[in-house]
Amino acid sequence: VGLSSTNVLDIGVGGGSYPTIRFLTNSTLALSIDESQNATFAGDVTLQVGDANDATLYFNNTSTYKGFVRYNTGTNLFSVNTNGNTRFKIDGNGAATFTGNITVDTGGTSRISIDGNNTSGDDGNLQLYGHTSAASRAYLTINNGVSSGGQNWYVGALRGSNSFAIGRGSDYGTNTDFYINSSGNATFAGSVTSTNAGGQLIIKSGNTEYFRIHNNDLRTPSGIAMHLQTNGSTNALILGTDQSATFAGNVTVTGTIIE
Repeated sequence: VGLSSTNVLDIGVGGGSYPTIRFLTNSTLALSIDESQNATFAGDVTLQVGDANDATLYFNNTSTYKGFVRYNTGTNLFSVNTNGNTRFKIDGNGAATFTGNITVDTGGTSRISIDGNNTSGDDGNLQLYGHTSAASRAYLTINNGVSSGGQNWYVGALRGSNSFAIGRGSDYGTNTDFYINSSGNATFAGSVTSTNAGGQLIIKSGNTEYFRIHNNDLRTPSGIAMHLQTNGSTNALILGTDQSATFAGNVTVTGTIIE
């Protein structure tokens, strides 16, 4: 069927039980529909609606729609709907909202990056890593101005040893400053400082307190004696609840004993 000298509708091209339908514009294939109802467009597909209207592309089965892609020309909101619910939205400012889980799986090392758009290289970036090579680990890196003399930091966990660490570097396990192993034991690489005037270090087992450091005082709760041990677990000095002092070894005095 010739619509004009260059625009043609062909029926019966390609053979088979049912013919393929082709639409040609300017003597060039624009659209073809085969016997399985598959449609192929050679150019862009445009949904054109008026201002402040929805341009929607629906995905149906034989009875009802299962999802759609929609763009509102008034609010500039783009949305994706699956199973009758909106799952993903991007507004006119580029803010994205997901209503479900977000999964990144590259089959190897996966990464989510948040770019601070700093003019000094990668400064101000956050990156969330998931590693499957070597020992599986997941960690967050924080670039805090490395190119201008700042420091990279990481916070993460290692699956092989069930450990958690915080350190200075761009990868888990480099320059570790704080480490918790699978038994819950914590190790600090540097000093631990409390800037609070009333700050305390409290040592407990479960809910039972055994020892605390408060300002310049070493304290035990009521009814608990204080044991100072050397050579692993040998009592050297016991301070009783009656304020008595018991030494396990010799007592040497280099100064004056005052009663």
